Amino acid sequence: MLEIITPPTGGPANYLPLDRAARLARENAILRHVERVIDVGLERSLVLPDPRRCAEYEEEFLRFADFAKALDVGFLPASGHTVALYLLDLLDNGAPPDELATAAAGIAHAHTMAARYLEWAPIHAALNFAMGNADNADRDNARAR
Repeated sequence: MLEIITPPTGGPANYLPLDRAARLARENAILRHVERVIDVGLERSLVLPDPRRCAEYEEEFLRFADFAKALDVGFLPASGHTVALYLLDLLDNGAPPDELATAAAGIAHAHTMAARYLEWAPIHAALNFAMGNADNADRDNARAR
């Protein structure tokens, strides 16, 4: 397989070689070879949600993108903390936990399609916080009856 891409002279590649253009050229050569050998596009299509869900995810992501733009922060890729803040803002404005989960799924879907990393710890923490608040609200409502 190494005949596809010539290793750099002077031994194995560093984690991040100094010549970014050369590294990107090597990665593109690998991408082209893999795409010629196997059908990555078919694999992607098999894991895509149905078209209705894709449209819903796109709407969710666009709402998040507007939120991030208003704060002048990145949205693709987004910081997990920015996503968590967005979810907390939705919660503060009355959105139930299932809407937060759908928003998080839409943002995650956009990052998956763009092959971008998304840090999940703050997002999970925000979703868990929302679920805890929902559980507390249910108990409070039961006591009020």
